[in-house]
Amino acid sequence: VTATISRILEIMDRTADIFGEKSVVYLELKLYDDTESLCRKITGMFATLLQEASSSTRKQEYTMANQLIAYVRENYARDISLTDLSEKFNMSQGYISTLFKNLAGTNFKEYLSRLRFEKAVEILEKNPYTQTKDLAGMIGLNTPKAVIALFNKYAGMSPKQYVSSHLNL
Repeated sequence: VTATISRILEIMDRTADIFGEKSVVYLELKLYDDTESLCRKITGMFATLLQEASSSTRKQEYTMANQLIAYVRENYARDISLTDLSEKFNMSQGYISTLFKNLAGTNFKEYLSRLRFEKAVEILEKNPYTQTKDLAGMIGLNTPKAVIALFNKYAGMSPKQYVSSHLNL
């Protein structure tokens, strides 16, 4: 048991003692005379290890998800996909998708579409006369038709209608 716990701690790369200051697992377990108390202690130790491992994993996933979102926010104007993220971060597309869903509350494609719409609105607020074809290139879409579809999805109107109704032109 002590070897297993030590190996788990090593795998978790834990230098700090999670069982209390100066705890030596073997000596702690040696103190128990009866099997029932020993079993409770071992069960408690493994529960602590599981909790610590779970917490560590959540922190790593949160950090990774933030890196993914930062990358998307910096590169939304490029033609990026889950495949690109998978290659860049050396993770499976499924795992990336799960991280996005957990942190952003939506899938990658929806997050990217919403971000592109928000950026398009910012561009139009600064320059309402921006052509739809130019706007497409600025937000990472290939065609003016894709921009119109994006505005229809999120605003329920075309970019020109959006400018007219929201920017008082």
